[in-house]
Amino acid sequence: MEYLCFLASLIAVIGISFVANKRNNILVGNHTSQKTIQSAQTRFFLLSAVAEIIPILLIVVAFANLQSSTTSIHMYITIVMIVFIWFIGLVKMWLNGQESIQHVSAEYKQQVKGSAIISIAFLSGIPVASIFMLLNLS
Repeated sequence: MEYLCFLASLIAVIGISFVANKRNNILVGNHTSQKTIQSAQTRFFLLSAVAEIIPILLIVVAFANLQSSTTSIHMYITIVMIVFIWFIGLVKMWLNGQESIQHVSAEYKQQVKGSAIISIAFLSGIPVASIFMLLNLS
């Protein structure tokens, strides 16, 4: 069951990274205005929720089939893989956020920076939940 947690984290990181990259392209490509930022952020929230449906279901299935067992090497390997893909997603998200901040006018930099930080928080939810669930097995 530990690999369901990995699969959930992988799907969530890829999905939310894709949605955030799309939002950053909208912010960089258009003439940025308050309406553009709000529209892009709303679209990000909705698409992130859609991208997290399958990972949440996978975590529920993994939790339902949770067995208290001795600590195995598979659990640690899975945690390392989750941390690895999570780290790659965070770095990619941070770099894309910094690029978008560079390309907007000074009056909207704070809003775009806040948007990038929210993206990082959304990206971290499923991997952190998966890691805590796996650590709870031992």
